[in-house]
Amino acid sequence: MRARRPRSRVGIIHTLNREHGLHPARESGKAPHATPRTSMTHPSTTNRAGFTLLEMLVVMVLIGVITAVAVPVAGAGIQTLRLQSGARHVAAALRLARGRAIRSQEIHLVSLDREQSRVTVASGDLRFERSFQLPSGVRLQEALLLDGTPPRQGRQPERTDFYFSPSGLSQALEIRLVNARGRSLRVVQKAFSRSPRILQVPPEEN
Repeated sequence: MRARRPRSRVGIIHTLNREHGLHPARESGKAPHATPRTSMTHPSTTNRAGFTLLEMLVVMVLIGVITAVAVPVAGAGIQTLRLQSGARHVAAALRLARGRAIRSQEIHLVSLDREQSRVTVASGDLRFERSFQLPSGVRLQEALLLDGTPPRQGRQPERTDFYFSPSGLSQALEIRLVNARGRSLRVVQKAFSRSPRILQVPPEEN
């Protein structure tokens, strides 16, 4: 009896392919086609977004123009607020002097120090004294009586005094304040008024 010749490894592979319905490209005589690889193209680094020198110069010019316009406007607004605050300080000092004169039934003085830009309220016997410093950039321009008589000078040449009587009456007076930009406000106290008024000074009077 003839022994079976062992099949070669290639024969075994062909047999398995036929059993599974596979037809290798070798049997058809055609060489297998390799799947083409899709090449991925990366964007060039030269196309990245950025700012040119011209764009940066335009932005810097715009910033300079906006700053040149905004800074003076903001400065003028701050100076105006300080002037208004100073006028309110003076009006508060006048109200304080009148109120204390009525309550204590004694004369109270309001002293204006033009050199120090300070307003002081004091009793006639100096047992009470309180000072108000005007805001920075605001100064006392002048103080005068509305009846045309010169106001009473204080103990120092740069000081001017006004008084409130125990009945609440006062001298009719006007105190003018000015800021660093030349704008002025008037604080007007009438003889029979309980509270002073704050008035704007026309530009032609500044």
